Amino acid sequence: MEPENCHQLAETLSGESSLTELNVAGNTLGLDGCSAILKALCINNSLEILNLNNNGMGSEIAATIKKMLKMNQTLKVLQLAWNELGHAGGTAVAKGLKLNTGLTKLDLSHNGLGVGCGSVIEQALLSNHTLETLCLRGNQLESKAGTTILNALGKPGYHLSLLNSTLKYLDMSDNNLGKTAGAAVRGLLMTNSTLSHLNLSCNNIGVHGGRCWEEDNLPVQPTFQALDANQALTHLNISGNNLGGDGDKAVYGLLKYNVALKELVLGNNDFGQDATLGILHALMATLQSDVVVKDLEDDIELLEPSDLKLFGLPQQQAPDVVMEHIYFKRRKAQEAAREASEQHAEEQLRALQEADKNAEQQAAQLLQELEAEEENAAKRAKKKKKKK
Repeated sequence: MEPENCHQLAETLSGESSLTELNVAGNTLGLDGCSAILKALCINNSLEILNLNNNGMGSEIAATIKKMLKMNQTLKVLQLAWNELGHAGGTAVAKGLKLNTGLTKLDLSHNGLGVGCGSVIEQALLSNHTLETLCLRGNQLESKAGTTILNALGKPGYHLSLLNSTLKYLDMSDNNLGKTAGAAVRGLLMTNSTLSHLNLSCNNIGVHGGRCWEEDNLPVQPTFQALDANQALTHLNISGNNLGGDGDKAVYGLLKYNVALKELVLGNNDFGQDATLGILHALMATLQSDVVVKDLEDDIELLEPSDLKLFGLPQQQAPDVVMEHIYFKRRKAQEAAREASEQHAEEQLRALQEADKNAEQQAAQLLQELEAEEENAAKRAKKKKKKK
């Protein structure tokens, strides 16, 4: 798009425009072109979706973005990925979010926000009550900033009123969060009740970070009840995190604690043969959910025919066949568990009914005895009166 066309578009947006969606991604609009559009949105009240991805706006646009977010409460979706916003731009967006009540989706992926943006994004999440989707992929947030942001969504000991309770989708992939992200995610799972999608892929969480998700480190007790578990998270991506040979323990803890989980992405974690077997066993043993595991094909191909015999497979099978067999065995186990539960419930009901029947019989017998005693007492009283 030529600069003059961009300014004409800005003039249209400044007028009585009925346009609701604008996609000008990848047009190299630069600082001048993007500024013109954003300034027009300060008075526009029709546009709901704006895609400015990959336009090279740079950090100098910071003040313009902040003002637009403060002035415009109509825009619902704002995409600013690949724009070299840097720390200044990220800070401006975060401060603008604190004053915004309209935006529901924000994409700041690949903008080099850096470690320094952690606290301002945290404060934005604690103040904003409308944002539902936030994409922060590839921003070199690292451990400190990443943990700070995750803590805004859930942290043990914090009252729910002090945490964000509106965000549903968070993408923090490819940020080198490191092992401390493991503990931060554990806290989030224990306290957050709204986040449904979490992408933590390619963050080098590692073996030590993954241990925070093991059963002993999550509040899963022998008397575990589904109501004690996380009921919100349905999609979790922890691929590419080097969870290693003990990763099956972390996976088992996550599966057992997140009963609403529908999809778990596990690829590129170097599980190895033993951990892969452990994950397959965990899938069959976790009967509370119908979670589907993705991207485990490379690990399954490392298994020997003797390994597959443990699951009732007679010979080497393609990974998708192995997974379907695992899900089939889980469904059978779930059906058996349901039948056993129903049978137990029926036995309990029969026992209660029998107890009620015995109680009624005992009460009737006692009543008869009382009536007989009263009758005998009346007779004795009558005889005593005649003697007088």
